[in-house]
Amino acid sequence: MPTLSRPNAVLCLLLALPAMVLAAGLANGEPWRFAIRPSGDVATKLLVVTLCLSPLRALFPQGRWIAWLVSRRRIFGLSAFFYALFHVVVFSASIGRLDWIIEGMAFASMWTGWAAFALLAGIASISNAGAAVRLGVWWKRIQRLAYPVLVLSIAHWLLLSRFPLEATLHLAPVVVLWSCVLVMRYYFGSETKSGPGRLRAESSGR
Repeated sequence: MPTLSRPNAVLCLLLALPAMVLAAGLANGEPWRFAIRPSGDVATKLLVVTLCLSPLRALFPQGRWIAWLVSRRRIFGLSAFFYALFHVVVFSASIGRLDWIIEGMAFASMWTGWAAFALLAGIASISNAGAAVRLGVWWKRIQRLAYPVLVLSIAHWLLLSRFPLEATLHLAPVVVLWSCVLVMRYYFGSETKSGPGRLRAESSGR
């Protein structure tokens, strides 16, 4: 059975802290809705972090800390999924009735969230080495669905929020970093330190 290295275990513990705080609140009698927004917020932030790693690696190929983070991208991605799952569980518990949940899917503010979760669940289900080998080139193509997941998540947030700027700003890091990668490709091309092949490889990653 695989075991976590100490750095990975520490990272997992840190990423689990918000869930522990929310679980403690629920255990102390807070209503289910207490954990709905925070869990969704953390899930979105972790997804943004995950999607920022590839362009950061392309922009700073020699950065040791970036390389360390990229090597743990799967941990960030799976953590985003588990917080999304937490979000779905507490939301469903707060509604309390399956028929009401199904009826709510008729609204864009709801089906965007459910669609994002379904796609993220599919990505998480193949986030292992065995699936990568079995799926071949399709593995990376499925992993790229994380970008539509982020768009759907932001749409879900915007449709429910009274403060749209907060949700929109979550897109900014991903958009800015990939824009920088495209600019670097356009102006430097093959003169880039890591070469265009590396840039293409990074842009096609998770």
